[in-house]
Amino acid sequence: MPADWWQTRLLYMAMSAFVAWHSAALLVAPAPATSAIAQSLRAVFDPYLTMLGLDNQWSFYAPNIGWGRQFRYAVEDAEGRRHNFAPAEHLSWYHPGYWWFRAWHDAIMTTPDLYGAQVAAQLCRDHASLKPVSVSLIRAQQGEFWPEDHLAGHRPMDPDFLSEEILSTVKCKS
Repeated sequence: MPADWWQTRLLYMAMSAFVAWHSAALLVAPAPATSAIAQSLRAVFDPYLTMLGLDNQWSFYAPNIGWGRQFRYAVEDAEGRRHNFAPAEHLSWYHPGYWWFRAWHDAIMTTPDLYGAQVAAQLCRDHASLKPVSVSLIRAQQGEFWPEDHLAGHRPMDPDFLSEEILSTVKCKS
């Protein structure tokens, strides 16, 4: 038998052993601490799991999802009419900028005192055709929404399930 055959066979066996080891480690990592078998196996797998950063409960696959929230704003024009806008409704999940805009909206809602004036000034310029007097930045917070509500044809961001909080109101420069 040629030496190449043995090398190939040995390499195949080593790769198979690694795949089996890694798969076993992935099964042991999220195991509950109350399991005696899992705890005995963790002693063997812990260095490997820690080295690769896999030493966690993997709870990110089934997180506790909080209530949704959405950035909105209202422009008050010179005649006293209020024009409401929800920019996230026009974002496509498939657009590369989706996550950037969502992060920007979250930053505005989280720290309106830091970003509010700048954002409102830009919105005043963007809606100059409305002759804006002021811009109100709003956080729409989703309330309780149950499967029965979904089956009844409602959506989590329908007005019946939202509460709105005005974060700041900024006067537009004329």
